[in-house]
Amino acid sequence: MLDKIESLIKSGKYKDANEILDEYIKKNPYDENAWIYKGIIFENANLLDKAEECFDKALEINPNNYKCWLYKAINLRKRELSNWLEFYIKSYQISEDSKEINEDLENFVIESLINSRYKRELENLLNFLNYFEKTSITKKLKNQVSEVIKKYQEIEKFSTADIGRGFIGILIISILTGAGLALLPFFFFLIIIFSPLFYLLVKAEKKKIQNLEKKYENYLWIGAIREIISEKWRIYENSLDFMKLALTIFFIIFINNFNSFIYNNNCLGK
Repeated sequence: MLDKIESLIKSGKYKDANEILDEYIKKNPYDENAWIYKGIIFENANLLDKAEECFDKALEINPNNYKCWLYKAINLRKRELSNWLEFYIKSYQISEDSKEINEDLENFVIESLINSRYKRELENLLNFLNYFEKTSITKKLKNQVSEVIKKYQEIEKFSTADIGRGFIGILIISILTGAGLALLPFFFFLIIIFSPLFYLLVKAEKKKIQNLEKKYENYLWIGAIREIISEKWRIYENSLDFMKLALTIFFIIFINNFNSFIYNNNCLGK
């Protein structure tokens, strides 16, 4: 009977499975596996509290069944409760390296890598894996997470210059010192010489980030890797925005100085 219920659950026929399961539990109220299936059905309906009650019932019946601990842990994890780890470790200790829990552990690590955003999340994931005894799967997962952290650190060391802010800094300094407002040729020199120079530097930054993205393209499925490369792109986009702002200010001041220059010359001519 339970095999049929399991088959229905795997096929997504939860309503049919639930009807058969209710009848089965009436006759077999002390079958922990039946309560586990009942909990799984509740979880599918997003009734997590009721699902937990079923898993607790399964644990009361047989605390030596690792599945009771496993599904209780998964339930707590879905509800983002911190004590899920102790149940998970207990299930792992009882399971003796079962295929089911190894598959869940692997899926959890992959899901955590996909949803990660920061390096500390990767480090926490590695610390989490250290709770488990060394088996072929935990060793594989630890190596995988360690490799991801290593790649993150490599990208982290890659510095992206904020050229645009530097460009605006030169403008502000020139204005504060009075040089910008006093010397029309100075502005002309900045516009003609420095604008193309900074533009080329910004374009060079774009190429560097593109090369970085290509180098680590096999790791872009990992959230934290995508996030740190996206941060490089945000700095680049900010550089372009500041470049445009700086050029606009240069242009306005240049026109004002040029008009003043023409006006003064006309006055002197008269």
